[in-house]
Amino acid sequence: MNISEVINEKPDGLLFLQTAKTQAKPFPITITERDAHTSWCSCFSAKKPETETGIFRELDYDLEDGQFHYKRISANDSILIVGEPPKDAFGEDYIYECEELAGELKDWHIKIAHTIVKIQRKNLQADAVDVSEYFVYSSMEIWECKKPSNSPPSKDSNAKDSPFLRVVSTLVSIKEIGAVQYYDTVEVSSVNYLENEATVKIKELKYIAYKDGRYFTVKYEGKVDLSLGNNPSASYPGKKEKLHPRQRGLGEEAVNTGFKKKWNLNEEFSFGLTVSSSGKTLFIDAPRKTKHFVIKEIYGDVKCLHLQGGDNSILPQHYKPQIYELLIENKNHLKYGEKDFSKYFTILERRVYVCKIDQHEFYEIQHEIVSRFEVRELLFTEHIDVVFVDSIALKEKRNGVRFKEIKRFLISTGEAVAFTGKENTFVHNPVAVMSSTFSHDDKIDIAFKLSALGDVYRHFISSEGYDLRIGSHYEASVETAPGEPKLVNCGKLKDYNDFNKRGELETKFKLKINKQDMTHATIRVYKPLDFFEKTSTDVWICQKNNILSPNVKFLRVVNKLRILKPVRYLETFDGIEIIQSQGTLQIIEIKYLDFANPMRVLSYRGKLTFRETESQQIVKQTQHKIATTAIQKTGEETVQLIGRNYDSRTLLMTDYPEGSSNSSETFSYSSSGITEIISMDFHANVYAKNDPIWSGVILCELMPDLRKLPSAVITSKSEGEWGGTIHELVGMDNFEEQSKYFESTLSEVWECQLPYQRKIYLLERKYSEDWMSGTVKMTNHVPSDSETAAPILDVTSGALLVRFSSGIYSNGMFPAQKYRSEFEKNLALITYPGKILTKTFEGGRRLFQIGSQWEEHLRDESQLLLCSEPPGSLNIFEKGADYIPRVVENVDGKMHRLDEDTLKDAFTISVRRVWLCLYGTRKVVRIFTALCATEPFLAISFHDGVKVEEYLMKESPTRAAIIKETIYIDQLTKKVLKYDGTPKTNGLAEEVDKTFCPIEKQSTGGVMQTIKKVIKPNGK
Repeated sequence: MNISEVINEKPDGLLFLQTAKTQAKPFPITITERDAHTSWCSCFSAKKPETETGIFRELDYDLEDGQFHYKRISANDSILIVGEPPKDAFGEDYIYECEELAGELKDWHIKIAHTIVKIQRKNLQADAVDVSEYFVYSSMEIWECKKPSNSPPSKDSNAKDSPFLRVVSTLVSIKEIGAVQYYDTVEVSSVNYLENEATVKIKELKYIAYKDGRYFTVKYEGKVDLSLGNNPSASYPGKKEKLHPRQRGLGEEAVNTGFKKKWNLNEEFSFGLTVSSSGKTLFIDAPRKTKHFVIKEIYGDVKCLHLQGGDNSILPQHYKPQIYELLIENKNHLKYGEKDFSKYFTILERRVYVCKIDQHEFYEIQHEIVSRFEVRELLFTEHIDVVFVDSIALKEKRNGVRFKEIKRFLISTGEAVAFTGKENTFVHNPVAVMSSTFSHDDKIDIAFKLSALGDVYRHFISSEGYDLRIGSHYEASVETAPGEPKLVNCGKLKDYNDFNKRGELETKFKLKINKQDMTHATIRVYKPLDFFEKTSTDVWICQKNNILSPNVKFLRVVNKLRILKPVRYLETFDGIEIIQSQGTLQIIEIKYLDFANPMRVLSYRGKLTFRETESQQIVKQTQHKIATTAIQKTGEETVQLIGRNYDSRTLLMTDYPEGSSNSSETFSYSSSGITEIISMDFHANVYAKNDPIWSGVILCELMPDLRKLPSAVITSKSEGEWGGTIHELVGMDNFEEQSKYFESTLSEVWECQLPYQRKIYLLERKYSEDWMSGTVKMTNHVPSDSETAAPILDVTSGALLVRFSSGIYSNGMFPAQKYRSEFEKNLALITYPGKILTKTFEGGRRLFQIGSQWEEHLRDESQLLLCSEPPGSLNIFEKGADYIPRVVENVDGKMHRLDEDTLKDAFTISVRRVWLCLYGTRKVVRIFTALCATEPFLAISFHDGVKVEEYLMKESPTRAAIIKETIYIDQLTKKVLKYDGTPKTNGLAEEVDKTFCPIEKQSTGGVMQTIKKVIKPNGK
């Protein structure tokens, strides 16, 4: 089954109302919703609305029947088709009255369920999938729409006078999704809750008619009047019962459950709810180590403004959900960290408000969360406002929870805010009312963390054809004055030829030259008729008439193209929209150019206002694509390429206890406080490395019910009351005492399959949070009545030289002491045939090969290489292009060579120096290039002449790569040469070792200190 067959196929259980092609004109749908607090109207039509606000990327087209939208989410192979193609529409010149129905309407459920088809990119195999495999329902609204009793009968009685259903469903993904294809009735938003960037939110509007005992999915273009029914809040499938139906005030009586004493928590009073007879016990905690600013009396309403988009930096660091698992068997508690959170919970929605009361301004963060595992009890403190807790049905007749929490923090200090007043004093005003007609934008859906811009996105189109790249990499952003509203006026330009003398306005179109799954080059296509035809170009001059920003002036260009050749993969930059219709591929490019220099591509993220006489929306808001870099590779895939005994998650060598010689080692760490010295001894069994015994892929399965903690002995020495020294030995099994020094996070235990061992356990290594899995930070215990703990050291940023990596255990042999240590540095050096070396890094996902294989060896040692820097630039390549190192990225098992555009997606060229040399009478060009990686990588393989080092990225504990390449090229033949000697020139070696990368160095005391080095060109 191919894609086109899937698109045209009628899903099982759904029948389509077959009528003549619509003769009724498309009427705007007017939606009016009323409740006790707000009254508003959102008006929109089947065509583009006249006013759109919110964060989205503008599109200048309407879909025709049979066309669908395409949105890239991540590098995952899964492509989902969501929704149904548009069918025959009907609409009358009067308003249908719609009332929301109570309950879930299980009898209707099979008729309103989503149609989801999964396509594998490798073989284009298409299969229908269960919705619950990829999504969890966030909400479902079911409205019954009837024709007004006083309206005249319809001219066409074919089901149009009968009632029909209006169903609005919202789902959030629980699996990584590569891409989504969807129709006009579906909205797809990329979300980034707790750094899980491969998550999407799906919203679908569907109309279902009923006649003669059958249901019909129809397209309705008339008007509807919506009024609230018996169920003001939207329901959703799987809901069982409401356990906590209202929001508490801080002043209400709390229930003392004694949880602090039992589980060493920092809160005296907690509320407990029983969900089921089995499962895990969860505790929702208040932000730790923060003061609570209490507003006791409220005069008037608290007015809150809804924010969309933004950056995490504007919020307090502790705004995220604080959820702990309580281990009843040993009275310990484990925190769900950021990396673990998405495996066990799904955030259905995050809403952020800026609120103000009197002189106080604060943030209000609302999280609606659903568990993905069975829950027995849910507990929460008095400092957390929990709006509701619902019991939900999971697979295999298990019960989970769905709840909504609210946190508030002062904007000025980040202190938590609590109220003793009534909650109905809050008035929440949305920035924009979301409707059920969708703009099909790329907004990030209240994620509060926008990913890095300038990425390259890779789209799978078909199994055969050319590989193309379309679009431009922007160089700068349009600047406006601080605090000034970003509103720019645009006027259409009829004659734009003066701006296009050198093709500045044209769409950049490049062809990738592939051979044997290797991209050898990427070349610009200057003859458009060979590959595409341009259907239209529109240009606007946009400028801001404001005293603060008098120089804001740029061009807005919209190009529309039709591709004439078959396409396999399509790489795009920001501003490119792909429309894939039956048999055709259309491209829409929207870009912004510097008015003074149209060759310079800009990014603009404000509002644009157009003249009302033009056929444009009056106000548009633009936004670049928000998605992860599509050109990357995961660790699980890379292990198949590197092979040998590598842990598929860390790419570090895996050692097996069986048949190895072992010895016991002790690693110590000490830290001095004002009145206390703390030392820790980590005991681990160290296994000597053996020759590789296997070169396959390790298959591991997460065991969610197993929990283990590291083994350590803590010796605390403090001054006694009379000047003596008190010694305290704390073992890791003593959970009450060890919690003074550690905050435990959730550890992961994996069941793996290896040859000669039927089952083993692999404890996953965590880089950003711990020494050993299950440990996050050491805290200095300050004995006092409040029993507070202040953090004094983050070990991952400190001087702990020994890092504890994955521990491997035979089945039935799983004591806490059996941890294996890793002696190597973070970069493991592996020798490959052909003298290609590989270095692996922590925390990255992309795999590169850098450098060029030499073609001729200059072996005459008696012949000197005399080099000098020419006074001007020296270009030895076509069209005066600058040299860039050969950088190849492995994507989906195929090698792709990066050009000057895609290289910027991963590296910054910090140094490029060129020398002209003489080897006898032979002219040789010597080029030194230094590249700074802009993100952590998984591994880098490199040829002779390339050095790979590392630096600590600014404001991050993550190490990235510094690439230094020295290459010799014959000026006449362009051959790559190998030269083993040292060129004769003054100061050459000294200059080679310098780069522009910001270096983080470590002090002798072990605390990471930032030393920013800025090295000017030529050593000045």
